[in-house]
Amino acid sequence: MKINLLIPCFVDQLFPSVGISVVRIFEKLGHTVDFKQNILCCGQPAFNAGFWDESREIAVRIDYRSEPNWRYRTDPGSRRARPS
Repeated sequence: MKINLLIPCFVDQLFPSVGISVVRIFEKLGHTVDFKQNILCCGQPAFNAGFWDESREIAVRIDYRSEPNWRYRTDPGSRRARPS
């Protein structure tokens, strides 16, 4: 199965081993993991701080619909896996 993995900025900067471990687990289970290196922020930190317009500008860059063949998309943060 192909998995589109988003490693958000707070995981990348504060807990990089979590992102690495998630990739290793999926690969050990036999899945193919695609990690878009140009998308490192979902806008959640800005949103949580009340910068809603700024967070929206960041979030719209993440377009999971551009990859219709992926069955699941996930991240190691608060949004969890969900079917496409």
